[in-house]
Amino acid sequence: MNRRSRWRLALVALVAGPEAALLTARVRKAFDAQRRTQDRLRSFVADAGHELRTPPGQGTTVQATFPGTSSA
Repeated sequence: MNRRSRWRLALVALVAGPEAALLTARVRKAFDAQRRTQDRLRSFVADAGHELRTPPGQGTTVQATFPGTSSA
């Protein structure tokens, strides 16, 4: 939590009470977790898309060009 968020949370606690501050903190934490999950999903989809676009036969081209090399 950055400095600005802590100040906002303290202001909520002062104005609306500690229960509202606790609720605000928990909602913020849930939104942060959701954002991280979406970021991981976006990264996974991008990686999977790249793997699907990469032709699986690239290693065999190297073997045909340079006989005696092994594909990893």
